[in-house]
Amino acid sequence: MTYRHTLLLLPLVLLSGCGGPAKPSDFPNLVRPVTIKVHKDGVPLDGIMVLLHPKDASVSVTSSGLTGSDGVAVLQTSRNTYIKPGVPAGTFLVQLSESIQIDMSDFKAPRQQTRIVEGVELVVSTSVSAREAWEMEYNKRVDAQRQFSKILGSSESPLEIEITSSGAFEFDVSQY
Repeated sequence: MTYRHTLLLLPLVLLSGCGGPAKPSDFPNLVRPVTIKVHKDGVPLDGIMVLLHPKDASVSVTSSGLTGSDGVAVLQTSRNTYIKPGVPAGTFLVQLSESIQIDMSDFKAPRQQTRIVEGVELVVSTSVSAREAWEMEYNKRVDAQRQFSKILGSSESPLEIEITSSGAFEFDVSQY
């Protein structure tokens, strides 16, 4: 059985109606085309969700995009169900999320063991439960597949970006 580990869950946005949702009155007007390339030691990373969170708490939009095989994400900005290509001007915290698939079909949980001590058969249980052992192995496999530190997927990500005009930005995650 394969399990999918997503480091960041995003809300599903559904659009309905003929013209789509109306633009919120406080949606930023100056949205600029922005791309972000994510790579590790020059190798582009595919399938990385790039999220920009405004440092200014009064701005309540999120900008995001998913990297392709070239490592480039084309960002769009959304608020509720309204989405527009580009990013408003400002300073943003950059959060990166990767999706990792883990195959646990070969995992064998530890079981009770029997030992013979001085002619007496003893049942010895393992130090961890089967569930704890499964979780430990799962986390070990997730960590082995990570392309960068999980700090980049948290609200404490050290990555920041300042958008003043249209542009292409780049992040090398090899140091994380």
